[in-house]
Parts: sequence; C-alpha cells; structure tokens
Amino acid sequence: MSHFLTAGYWWLFICLLGVLAWPLIFLLFGNLPDRGYAWSKPVGLLFLGLIVWLLGFFRFSSIMVWLALMVLAGSALWAGLAQRQALWAYIKDQWRQILVTEFFGLLLFIGAIWLRSHYASIHDGEKFMEMAFYNAISRSASFPPYDPWMSGKGIVLNYYYLGYLCLTLPAKLLGTAMAVAFNISSALVFALTGLAGFGLIYNLTRNRVMGMIGWAVIFLFGNLDAAHQIILHHGLDKFDWFASSRIIKNTINEFPMFSLLVGDLHPHVMAVPYFLIQIGCALEYLKQGIRQEGSLKLPEAFFLVFWGLVIGSLGMINTWDLPTAMLLSCLIVFLKAYFATRNGQKFSWRPLIQTMTLISGFAIIPYLPFYLNFHNPTKGLEITFQNTTISEFLRIFGMYLFLALGFTLAIWRSGTWQTHTPVFSKHPVSSRMLLFYGLVFVVLAGCCKSLLAAFLLVWLFFLLPVWLKRETEPETLFALSMLFLALLLSLGCEFFYICDSNTMSLSERRNTIFKFYNQVWSFLGMAGVYGGYWVFQHPLRGKLQRLVFYGAVVLLAIACLLYPVMAIPAKLTQIKEPATLDGMAFLRENPETLREWEGINWLLENVHGNLVVLEATGYEYTFSARVSVFTGLPTVMGWSGHEAFLRGNPPDITQRAKDVIQLYSTLDIRQAQALMDKYQIEYVFIGVLEKAWYSKGALKKFEQFMDVVYRNSGVDILRRRPQH
Repeated sequence: MSHFLTAGYWWLFICLLGVLAWPLIFLLFGNLPDRGYAWSKPVGLLFLGLIVWLLGFFRFSSIMVWLALMVLAGSALWAGLAQRQALWAYIKDQWRQILVTEFFGLLLFIGAIWLRSHYASIHDGEKFMEMAFYNAISRSASFPPYDPWMSGKGIVLNYYYLGYLCLTLPAKLLGTAMAVAFNISSALVFALTGLAGFGLIYNLTRNRVMGMIGWAVIFLFGNLDAAHQIILHHGLDKFDWFASSRIIKNTINEFPMFSLLVGDLHPHVMAVPYFLIQIGCALEYLKQGIRQEGSLKLPEAFFLVFWGLVIGSLGMINTWDLPTAMLLSCLIVFLKAYFATRNGQKFSWRPLIQTMTLISGFAIIPYLPFYLNFHNPTKGLEITFQNTTISEFLRIFGMYLFLALGFTLAIWRSGTWQTHTPVFSKHPVSSRMLLFYGLVFVVLAGCCKSLLAAFLLVWLFFLLPVWLKRETEPETLFALSMLFLALLLSLGCEFFYICDSNTMSLSERRNTIFKFYNQVWSFLGMAGVYGGYWVFQHPLRGKLQRLVFYGAVVLLAIACLLYPVMAIPAKLTQIKEPATLDGMAFLRENPETLREWEGINWLLENVHGNLVVLEATGYEYTFSARVSVFTGLPTVMGWSGHEAFLRGNPPDITQRAKDVIQLYSTLDIRQAQALMDKYQIEYVFIGVLEKAWYSKGALKKFEQFMDVVYRNSGVDILRRRPQH
C-alpha cells in the first residue's frame, strides 16, 4: 500500500475521532462562536489516548484500543442524542464554518505530508530518541512502558509519553509500519496544531479570514533572524535556517515553522495543540455567566472537569507546560471573580476556591499513575546570571511585540480609566505619562542586571491599569491576559532558570529558554494577532499614525515571511533522497547500511514482545543504538547521555555502558555469560558498528553458547540457547 494512501487513512481515522468528540465539545463550549468545532479532532485523539492509557495498566493491545474507541463512541452517542436538536440547528446555521475548518485542516495535513516526504529519514536531531520511545510504547504489553534504552525488569520509561501513546494508536489499528507512522504523526501534529490555532483566533475575532491570517502569522511565519542575516551578510548566500533557533548564545529558541522543518516528534511540539486548547478553555470560562456563590451547576462542573483533564494531559505530554497552564487557569478564574464585583456582587473567595479545586483535582488525580512511576530529574529553581539582550528578544518576538505594544497604546488612548489615576493628566497619552514611565525605566535599568528585564517590568506596570479595567470586553480582556503572561514568563527567564541534568555553566538557561519561550510564542502571538485585529477595528486617529502602524506591520510581516520562503528550499536542497514517508528508507538506499536494514527487518518480523537485544553503545547523535531505535526492542544501554539527562545522572548508566563494551570485547565466555544473565539478554546483534569496534575473536565467542538465527554478508543475529 502506498504510504501516501496510508496517510489518507490516518486522516479519515482522525476525522472519525473528531466526529465522536464533537457532541461533547459542543456541549462544553456553548459561549464560543464555533462551539469548539476546530478542536474536536485533537480532543478526540486525546480522549482515546487517555482511555487506552487507563486500560493499558491492565493490558495494552489492539483489542484495548478498539474497546476504548467503543467507549468514546458510546459517550458521543449519549451526548449527541441529548442535544440532537441543538446540534442539527448549529450544523444548518454554520455549515460554511464547518466546511472551512475541515478544508483548512486537510490542507495543512497534505502540506505537511508533502514536506515530510522530502526528508523522511529518521537519523538526525532527536529523532533516534523519539523513534525509540515511539516504537517501545507501541510494543509495550502494559503501562508504564518499558525503556528501550535501559533494559531491565521494573525499569520503565522516565519520560512524558502521552503524546507518543496517542500517536501510536492509529498505527496500531491500521497496521502502519512504525517508521512510516513516525512521519505521518509529525505531519498530523502540525495539522492539529494549525486547527487549534485557527479555532482559537476565530473564536477571539469571529472572523474566518482573520483565523487563517492569524494562523499564518503564528505558525507559518518565522522570527526576524532571516532578515537580520540578509542585512548582516549583504545578501542571501550565507543564510542559515538552523541558526534562527540559536539566537541567544548557548540556548534554544525554537518556533513552530522551525519545528516543522526539523521534523522532530518531540514533546514540546506534540503539546502545542493541547496548550492552545487549554487557552481556549480559559476563553470559554471567561465568557460564561457569573456564577452565584454555592451554585455550581452540572454543565459548568463538566466543563471544569474537562478543563482540568486537558491541563493535566500536558503534564504527561510535556511537563514543562503544566505549571504555565495552571497559572493561566488561576489567573482567569481570579479575573472572572474580580470582574463579577462590577455588577455589585461582593467579592468572595469561596467560588474561586471551589473552581480551582475542581480544575486542579482533575489535572492531577487522574494522572497519579503516571507521576507515581515518574522521577523528575529537575533540581529546582535557581537564580540565573545570564540574560537576553533587547536586540535578541526583538529578533525572536519582534513582530508580536510591535503588535502587542501598539494594541496596549491604542487601548490607553481609547480608555477612560486615566481619570481615576492622579499621576496622569486627562489626555490619553501625555508628556507627563511618557516622562513618568521613562523615569521608571531608568530607575529599573539601574536596579536590574538586564535592560530587557527593566523594559518588561515597565510594560507590565503600564499594562496593569488597562488590563484590570472593568469595562473591558471578554475577548480583549483575554488577549491582555495572554500578553500579561507572555511578559511575565519572559521576565521570569531573566531572573531564574530550571536546574536539571542538562544544566552547564555556559548554558544554564538552555532548557528554560527552550521550553518557556515556546509558551511565550503562543501567548504573545495570540495577543499580538488579536491586538492587530483590534487596532484595525478601532482605527488610530491620525493619518500619520495609521500610516506608520500599518506600514510597520507590513514590513515586519514581510521580514518574518522571509524565513519560510528561504528556509524550506534551503532545507530541501540538503536532501538527496527520493520522496517517501518511510523513515527507514535511507538504510535501504545506502549500500553501507543495506544489510543492517535487512537485519533490523528480520527482528521486526520475527521477535515479539520486549526481549532484550544487545547492541554497541556509543556517543550521542551517532548511528549507535540503531537496533533499539528501529525495532523498539530494549537494549542494555542506548544513548547514555540522554538516559543520564532523563534520570538525573544515576551511576548505573556509566556501569551499563562499561558492561556493554566488556560483553563485546572480552574473550572470557563465563564473564560474557554472567553479564548476559545480569541484563537478561536474549539476542546479540553484530553489525557494522560492532565489527568495526571489536575484534573478530571477541565477537566469535558468542557462537559458543548462542545460535545464529539470522546472517547476511554484514550482519549476524544470535539467540541464546535454551537452558535445560
């Protein structure tokens, strides 16, 4: 079967999940223009994954996936019948919106599939680790899944794996080869992210065209580094598409378009659709009616449970997103309680505490089986002595910052809150105001170690009276809240970093910037897109102001569009492979690895379960650990640096690497057998790396107590003889 036809079946399956999730989504998002329709596909996949995960603690198999699908279908039938008239009325009234959403999602999926087919090889970046985990989760008989790079009884994968689990389900039901499924999954994540972003922007603006424009600005555009490189090098010849993700020295600043080009199926990428959906939950909550104290009704309780489950899922998809999602929920719940007082209602903490207890409970308690088997390798919060310069920050977020700043100033000029602030005159933007904030910036710049921190603090102080204005409409209040969180997270990165196993003196903020700037991109992007739309809907007063603002927006958009226009051809010209979705095809096409491909395929076809295979261990980002990567079978030690990072540098990792070397190099059969028993090794793989690194005599010893079960001109696979 053609791999592209397989991708089509995947999309049909995701559409089916969307249909099953839609009645529930429709019930929960009653205050949004599209009733959450754009989120039905990612939510359907998530719910199926959660049901399978819970069932998987008993057994994980295709039968369990079918059972979970039946549970989801039963829930959909109940929810659909309960509101069939409202659903049918919505479909008749909003069929254009439904068709636009479906077409847009399909277009994104086709585009991503086309792009992935031109660099499908699973061999660079983090793909080896991701493919190993993806494969191992699919092969696990129950949960938590075993670790393919650290074999042993009771040793489980110490990683946030829900995203991988969800994406293995179509492969398990449709019988897709995992090397093909990996690339389809990567394209699918991009499409689901696009749908989530489109839906969120549409629900903010009630404008389909703006939804697509906003999606492009956030998920298709790049940062300003491409334009910076052109100016710096006086032309296009030296453009480096990869360098745009390394603007701040010794850190990583990925963004959606870069992630698509890299093609890594990494947790921070898989989490984006659900990070956006929990933002959408916050918008729905803000638009719901004010609840009287002690009167939590069933529909609202269902919604809060759903919100909590989505937030909690982020802990299992990309744990770094969980604290920020919880912070957003606390902020929005507090704001709603605060703004309820404008109707004369006395502020009360009880509804707020009830709401957050329900959200937090369902964000944590259902996921306890995961946390009970997860060791957090981070070591806490530390003060950083490294900072981002204003120029670096502008190169990363320049367009969104301009839109958001213009949005803030425009609201200042149009508001009436200034009359309650004695520091300022009655004029919206006065010389006294500018002088005041200028002095604040100078004072903060003198006190702070970072000019960027001073700038962000001034902006936050500037934003507060606008943000907390009681007459603000929900959408605008929500956009300002996203801007507030974006500035707060950016400010936090100037003072603190998360200490983990990847922290080194020169790159202490590496993971902190990597993870939190991704969140800032989503928050600031949404706030900037809505801000630009708001300014367009409320035109600036002077012609010169309008000319400057709109002209700058156009120039910045062109500068950001340079990245995909230049980076996609630059990436594709690096690839010399035929179009395919098979991530293992590069092994077959290369004469040096053809025999390895044949040996790995033999293991895939003949070895079932999770029997341990011994293979050579080597350095990170090399060809070592390729057997465990492409089969999912556990090995004694994969990439030791990655395992050390995921587990907090336990001493066992170093010993395992030494034992693998000893197993291959020793001539002592008894010593080899003892080590084989220690790690319960069933198969030994002797391929290109093993023959290059170890002597023939040392490798020949395995045949004295093992049987050769597969052999070609480059690979030997041996299995232990049964012990009587």
